[in-house]
Amino acid sequence: MRLFLLLTAAALTFSSLPAEAQDKAFYNRQTLGSPHTPTPKRHADSAWHVIEARAHSNVRGAAMYVSPHNTHADMMRAALRSRQTEMTLHISWYDMRRGWNDYLSRTRDWVINHTIALKEHRKTDSLSPQPINAGPVIPVRAYEACEDRIGRDASITELTTCMAASILNTASLEINAMIDTREIERSLGTSKDITGLKGIALYDADTDDRTMLHELTPGEVCKPGDALTLCSQCTADFTHLVLGGTDSSACRDRDTFISISAMIPYGSFMTRAEDLGSPRLALVFNTSNDSDYTLWYRLDGLAEALASERLVFEGKVIGD
Repeated sequence: MRLFLLLTAAALTFSSLPAEAQDKAFYNRQTLGSPHTPTPKRHADSAWHVIEARAHSNVRGAAMYVSPHNTHADMMRAALRSRQTEMTLHISWYDMRRGWNDYLSRTRDWVINHTIALKEHRKTDSLSPQPINAGPVIPVRAYEACEDRIGRDASITELTTCMAASILNTASLEINAMIDTREIERSLGTSKDITGLKGIALYDADTDDRTMLHELTPGEVCKPGDALTLCSQCTADFTHLVLGGTDSSACRDRDTFISISAMIPYGSFMTRAEDLGSPRLALVFNTSNDSDYTLWYRLDGLAEALASERLVFEGKVIGD
């Protein structure tokens, strides 16, 4: 639970920021620096494969999970999606490859520089609230919001923690998965049938602990929340899902495919997962004998894939 409540509160407090014409002229990611990109930490055995990466788009980067067992029962795509509709931010501001402490350290450097620049600027009695080289608009506005909330006399550590939480949660982890229930039921080797999605969870393989993040009530197919949304639909027609069918529907006996989507605040999810020894993203399904069945997805390599700015295919970097 470390920092989870703080991050969630920051996500709700830090609302969508309006774009201004002067931003393009005065704010850019070179001024006062951006969190530098850490040395890539690659997981050789990671099941996450980069499928696309965009530095200037609402979708920052995306990855496909390839099952180590090659069961063909399921597939999952994860993307880092901006929650801002009018502004973008360089991918380095969302780079969590080396974890929360590394991210805090890099953000702290920016906060120190920005604090010094603000103090110097205020001495000039300028009518402008910010120096011309204030930096990217999203971090600047996050700094202002944190300063208003915890006070101008707050310590660098307090400002850094507040800012990091706010910035990370301007992006969401978008999960899309498709499950072939026939393949799962064959692997079970019993008369137990999959009857629908129960919820999404975080699981620690070291302790065998499971924490439900969002849970659907029986028959419920979509559940939006303040910070997390989970939806599912069932169909017998694979083509319907491939073509992007969005009519959520409960599962019936003849349905064999379950399509699942979820939007999770990025910072809250990643820092909560970091507290676990061997974190897994878990999809939990209801079964016909009133028990449940869980599919686990390892998180090793997910942050690396999302932070990548080049397309990686079969171990080769495309675009050099």
